[in-house]
Amino acid sequence: GYISSFIGVMLLFMMIITGISTIANGVVEEKSSRVVEIVLTTVRPRTLLLGKVLGIGLFLFLQFALYLVAAVVALNITGLWIDFGLGPFLVWMFVWLVLGFFFYAMVTGAVAATASRQEDLGAVTTPITMSLLIPFYIGLFLVPSMPDSMITKVVSMIPGFSPFIMPVRQAYDTVSATELIL
Repeated sequence: GYISSFIGVMLLFMMIITGISTIANGVVEEKSSRVVEIVLTTVRPRTLLLGKVLGIGLFLFLQFALYLVAAVVALNITGLWIDFGLGPFLVWMFVWLVLGFFFYAMVTGAVAATASRQEDLGAVTTPITMSLLIPFYIGLFLVPSMPDSMITKVVSMIPGFSPFIMPVRQAYDTVSATELIL
C-alpha cells in the first residue's frame, strides 16, 4: 500500500504542478500579448478558461496514460511484471487526477488572470503552489501512519485535499464506497 500510494501521489503532484504552471503561463502570455482582448469579444471569460483547462488537461491525461504504458512495457521487457492487482487503484488515480487537476487549474487560471506580466506571475501563483504542498505532505506522511483515523477521514473530504489523501487511503483499503461517492 505504501509504495503504490507513494508513487501515485508523487505522480499526481507532479502532473498537477505541471498543469497549473502551464495554464498560468498561458493565461498571462495571452493577456500580455493582448490576444485575449480579441478573443473575449466573442467568447465569455469562463468559456475561454475552461477551454484552456480542457486542452491542457487532455494533454496531461494522455501523459498519465503514457507513463502507465511505459511502466508496464518496461516491467514486461525486464521480466519483472507481476500482477499487483492495481487495476482499480489506477482507475481511481485517474479520477483523482481529473478532480485535482480541474480544482487547482480553475483556481490558478482565475488567479493568474490578475497578473498583467510574466514577472508578476510568480507572486500571484506562489500561494497556490505552496498550499498544494499541504495536502501532498499530509497524504505522504500522516495518512500512512493513521489511514483510518477520524482526522484522516475528515481531511480527505476537503475538496483540495481529497485528490492527495483518498488515493493513499484507498491503497491501504480504508475507504468505504460511501466515502468514495461522497
